[in-house]
Amino acid sequence: MLLEIKDLCAGYGDLQVLFNISMNVDEGEVVSLVGSNGAGKTTLLRILSGLEPVKSGTITYRGEDLTRIKAYEKADHRIAHIPQGRGILGSLSVRENLVMGAYPKAARAALEENIQKSFEMFPILKERQNQMAGSLSGGEQQMLAIARALMISPKLLMLDEPSLGLAPIVVKDMFEIISNVAKQGVSILIVEQNLNQALSVADRGYVLETGQIVMEGKASDLLANEQIQAAYLGI
Repeated sequence: MLLEIKDLCAGYGDLQVLFNISMNVDEGEVVSLVGSNGAGKTTLLRILSGLEPVKSGTITYRGEDLTRIKAYEKADHRIAHIPQGRGILGSLSVRENLVMGAYPKAARAALEENIQKSFEMFPILKERQNQMAGSLSGGEQQMLAIARALMISPKLLMLDEPSLGLAPIVVKDMFEIISNVAKQGVSILIVEQNLNQALSVADRGYVLETGQIVMEGKASDLLANEQIQAAYLGI
């Protein structure tokens, strides 16, 4: 097991947002955490990245207490987090963004090799490598965010709403890219409102509502669940 969360409770000040969350991500697995806006999905990723504190419960990553690893040390442990809005550095070029993604010492040693891998995966980024990242389209910026995250050769890649702000046809392409990344052996945790797309690339899924996991199982089983279809897909 790569990541294990047990009985996690967390929030902001006196406001509790997450209630007894228990879930896991295995090696080489894609897990989707889906739910409506405000359910607490982003809060969970921020906790995993060390940006928010834990009130109670445990988080174990590769057998180590993740809460003891500082936020700036996460990349050294090969944990990558792509936040909502992608988090690219718009005033820097595409190549400079990739270089910035390789700030851990181990990643710097393979800098050029990983840049070339990124360009092979995303040929459009090679064409635009000297272009300012802020001038890219939304889909291209998301590609750059993924490529930059891959610069540390992550064991765990966390994506927060990767479909946000993208046209439907671009969303489909983006999830195909995510599926291809998973085939390279990267474990992926996706947080999404787009339940259909998120579960279509996942092995397993969890449904989060008002800070609690209300359903979990194989992604295909969740997609076929009548309750989920009625609540999220309008079927």
